This record gives sequence, structure tokens and C-alpha cells, in this order.
Amino acid sequence: LTYQLLASTYRALGDEPAAAQASQQAIALHQAFLASQPADAYESQLALGDAYVGAGQYQEAVAAYRAAASLNPAAGAPHLGLGNASYWQGDSDQAIAEYRQAAGLTPQDPNPVLLTGLIQAEQGDLAGAIASQEQAARLSTCDPAPHLLLGGLYFQQDDYANAAAAYEDALALDPTDADAWYVLGSLRNQQDDLAGAVEAARKAVEFEPEMVEAQRLLALSLFHLGENEDALPAAQSLVSLEPQSAANQSLLGDIYFGLQQWEDAANAYEAALALADDASTRTVLGMIRMQLGQMDAAVDQYQAALAVDPGDGLAWQGLGGAYAQQGQLAEAANAFEQSLAVADSALTRGQLASVYQQQGEIDNAIAQYEQAVALDSSQPRWRVRLGGLYASQGRLAEAEAAFRAALEGDPENAEALAGLAGAAYRQCSVSTAVQSMAAAAALSPAYRGSLAAFYEAQGRVADAEALYTELGQAPEDDVFAHLAVADYLFRSGRLDDAAQTYQQILEAGSAPPGLVTSLVHFALGQIEYLQERLFAAGGEFDQALAAFPANVDAQAGLGDVALRAGEAADALAAYDAALPLVPQYMGGLPAENVALTNVLLQVRRSLALAQLGDAAGAAAALDNALELADGAVALTPRSPLAQFTLGTAHLARGETAEADAAFARASECDQSLTATRGRLEANLANLQAGE
Repeated sequence: LTYQLLASTYRALGDEPAAAQASQQAIALHQAFLASQPADAYESQLALGDAYVGAGQYQEAVAAYRAAASLNPAAGAPHLGLGNASYWQGDSDQAIAEYRQAAGLTPQDPNPVLLTGLIQAEQGDLAGAIASQEQAARLSTCDPAPHLLLGGLYFQQDDYANAAAAYEDALALDPTDADAWYVLGSLRNQQDDLAGAVEAARKAVEFEPEMVEAQRLLALSLFHLGENEDALPAAQSLVSLEPQSAANQSLLGDIYFGLQQWEDAANAYEAALALADDASTRTVLGMIRMQLGQMDAAVDQYQAALAVDPGDGLAWQGLGGAYAQQGQLAEAANAFEQSLAVADSALTRGQLASVYQQQGEIDNAIAQYEQAVALDSSQPRWRVRLGGLYASQGRLAEAEAAFRAALEGDPENAEALAGLAGAAYRQCSVSTAVQSMAAAAALSPAYRGSLAAFYEAQGRVADAEALYTELGQAPEDDVFAHLAVADYLFRSGRLDDAAQTYQQILEAGSAPPGLVTSLVHFALGQIEYLQERLFAAGGEFDQALAAFPANVDAQAGLGDVALRAGEAADALAAYDAALPLVPQYMGGLPAENVALTNVLLQVRRSLALAQLGDAAGAAAALDNALELADGAVALTPRSPLAQFTLGTAHLARGETAEADAAFARASECDQSLTATRGRLEANLANLQAGE
């Protein structure tokens, strides 16, 4: 026996000559023992057969086993040995026959049926193999091997439930088998039982901490469960065990991404890319760069991803988003269109619609939102966006239908309620507007400023004042709350308080760059202008345009400053420069708002042209103003702002009766417009006087 074990050891070490020598020594000893101890011939013949098998002398082994069987016909062991020898001679059928004979003689021994099952599996008889291993498993009370083999057979048949059950039985016999725990975890994962996969993977790692696959299974399962904090240590261990795997580094990046630890995520993805370039990894890294506000770096990553895979729709989509953030709207639209050419999606169409809206291409934006709704009718936000654009075009019935459809899917959609409020206001139904806006404000505090403005429209000054006071106590980073307060102070004539509030918004650094910052500078410029500090006003208007070059009001403000200074030609140039900016500046706003902006530009142009002695040009500008105002009223005849626009056009033409009538209609719907008329008349008088 010692020489047989020695032979096995040498063979395991790959030393075949030494193994052969040890086997021959074992055979010689067994033969000598047979010669000296004939009374123990059965055991010796059996041991001799085992030695011959170990030496690869299968014919001699068969002879020894047959001799043992003849000495003890009731013993199963010789037939087990004959089965082994037959198998190694390539006679699988004979091996099975011998194993079955052994099983018949020793029905409580699991080994014959276990070995039968192994050969049946080799022959492709999975059903027979499973039946044999099930029998072996029933007979085995302390050996997990039959259960493990049975689990493997079930796995080959994609029967994950029975495979997992077999591995659980094996682990009940040997709960320290890390490999078995790992396989059980993998089976649970196949069954979408992520919690079970985590439990098994934890056991595998507990017994073998350096098992790479178990660490990966643990990290992945926790990640897919959304338990990123628990997944992180497993992913870190995985990377430390196998740092040269790009997949491991990417998984670590995914987990950091889920934790919103953007810098750590970026570092992990960079490490993955250093090992293997991958378009998907670059796309995700681009998303992270956008989260970090690094738009140029994001563009670089998306472009690199597209260099690897020009058909990566997500990379095109991400590139469009980055370009949109940079204000490169044409490039953004092209990127989104490329993404849609790869795969249609409601999200990408919504993003493209937003770009079109910023470009002032409202019809194209509407078409994209309509397709987004068709692709994903369950998503309320596309209906809300679509409703907003319908409303901007005066298509109020369609807008209301879109908002109501959004509310059917999400009854607490504050944006849809606010949209209904806006539509009601534009139909001179201010009480309904207040009701809807109050519901929106109850769901989202962001609409409290709009609710306060509607209170002003109803003449509820005390209610409006109370709400503005509350808004003034909002945290300093709540930009829109403080903007609402500042605008109210401006409308109320409290210019110093308004200026202080606008200035505090800038000093807090909470105003988003671009349009919002531009609007604050314009408001400060307006205050300087009204306080006759025209030079300072021009400086604020310049800053407004630097922040957002399409700010029509700021561009017109420069014209007003020039006209007040008697520089009519410069004023006209400023007004003319403002006209083409209107679609981008006013994109998505109600049609009557756009009309009022255009009417005011035409009225200003008429004043500048009159100062330049161009009476015909001035008259044509006023005609244009009236035509625009009439169009606004035709589109939304009950809109307070449409009527106010009409009053403005008549006022500029000196048609006092018509102006008074239109302004009166506007004030019936919105009482705050009475004060707005007063400010308008004062400004027009100053511009006309040129001083």
C-alpha cells in the first residue's frame, strides 16, 4: 500500500518514471505476499489488481480481480475493480456491466452506481447518468461527491433548480467547500435569485478569500441588487486580486458610479481603458465627465468611443448632451440624429426636441415630442413637454389634452398642473388658473412664485405679499425663489430692494450660468436705467449678453440707452440685431409673449427711425407692430397678454381709444397689468423724448 501511495504521489508530481518504479515495487510485494500467505489470497488478489491498475497493466489487473472474485463470489469489490480496469481499457459497456454486478452484490455502496453514472454521462446518456447519481446520492450519507456530480448533470440540462438543490445537499455534508458555494451562487444568479447568490458567494469568499470568481460573483450580485456600498469592498478585493483585468476595473467604476463618487469612478474607468480600449467604457466615462462639469473632456471621451465603434448609439447620445451643455446646438442636434439612426428611443427624441426648442425650431420640437410620446406613452414628461409647446403656439385645447393625459398617468405631476394653470390664465380664467397652480405649488415649492404672480393677477395683494415673504426666506441656493421675490419687488417699484436681491443672487454664486445669470444682469440693468444711470445700465446689459448672447431684452436695452443718448443710428442697429434672436430667446414661451417682444422691438425701431427722419420706415414699423398684435389676439383672443400686446401697438400709433379698450380688457383678466401699462407709457415717453 505504501508503494501504491508513493506511485500516486509521483504521478501527481509528473514524475512518471518514479511512479512506474513504485508501482512495480507494489506489485512485487503483493505477489510475494500471495506466495507466503495463501490463506489471505482474496485480499491479496484484490490488492494486486489495484496495484496493476495503478501501474497501467489492465489485463493483469483483470486476471487478479477475477481471481479475487472466484475466491469470494459474494464480494462486490472485485467487480468494482473489474469495472475500473475495463473502463481504462476503453470498454465502457463492460465497465458498466461490472459496476452493476458490484452494485447488486453491495447495494448499500454508492460507488458502483456513482461510477456507472460517470460513464453514462460520458456516453451522452444524461437521463441514465442522473438516475444513477440520484441513487448514489441517496446511498451516500457522508460523501458529497455524488451530490456534486448530480448537480453538474442537472446543470448540463439547464435545470438550475435541481442543480442548486444537489449542491445544497453536498454543502450540508461539507459546508467548507468554497468551490461548491461558488457554483451554488452562480446557479442562484442564473435563477435571478441575487440575494441567494450573494449569500453563497459570501460563503465561498469566507472559506477561500482569494477565489477571484467568487469575489466577482459577490461584487456583481450586490451591484445588481443596488447595494453599492456593500459591493464596493468586494470589487476592491477583486481588483487587488486581479488588477490587470479591464472588466474588474470597469465593475469597480460601475459601483463608484452608482455611489455617485464621480472622481473615483473616473479613475477606475481610466484604469480599465489603460488595459483595454472599449467604446462602452469611454461612453460611461464621458457621462462622468459631464457630471463633473468637464464638458470638453466628456466630448473627447464620446468622440474616442465613436472612433472605436462608430455605431455606438449611446456615445452619439452622450455627445449630443455634451454639445447641448456647451451651447453648440447644431452639433448637438446632429449627434442626437446620429443616435436615432442607430436606435430609436423616446429619451433621445426628447433631447433632440429640447435642442430644437432652444434653436427656436418649435415645429420640429413638437414633432420630436410627438414621436417620443408614441414611443413611450407611459412617460408623463413627454406629454408635459409637448403640452408646453402646444401652448406656446396658442394650441390651447391640444395643450390641455396633453396635460390631462399626463395627469392620468401621474395625478401628482406638478408640471402638468402648472401647464393647465397657464392655459386657463391665457383664456382669462384666472380663478381656475389659481386653483391649478395652487395644486402644483402644494406638490412642488418651485411653483410658489407663479402662484404668487397669479394672486397679483387676481388683485390679492396681501396673499401675494405673504407668499413672497415666505419665498424670501428660502435658502440662498434656491435661485428661482429669490428671483421671484426680486421680480416682485421690481414690479412693486421698490427698486433698491430689488437690486439688492438680484445682487445677492449673483454673490451667492447659485445662479446657473447662461440664461439665468443673463436675466439677473438684465434686471440690474433695468433698475439702473429706470434710475437714470444709463452708463451703468449699459454695462449690465453688456454682461447679460456676455452670459447669454441671445438675450433680446438686453440687446434692446442697449438700443434704449443709445436712443436716450440721441444716438438713433446705434439704437436702430441694436434693435435690428435683437430681432433675429427672438426665436432662440423666446423658444417655448407663449405666442403672445413672443408677439409682445416683437411688438416692442418694432415700436422702438419706429422711434429710432423717426429720429433719423425716416417717417415711412417708422410708419412701416408701427404697421408691423399692429399686425403682430392682431395675430396674437387672433390666436388667443382671451389672453391678457395678447390684449396687452394689442394695447401696446395702438398706444405707439397714438390710437388712444383702441389702446385704452385693449388695456382695459387685459386688466380685467390680470389686474397687475395696470401697473405694467404705467411703466410702459413712461418708458415710451422717455424714448420718444430722447432724453
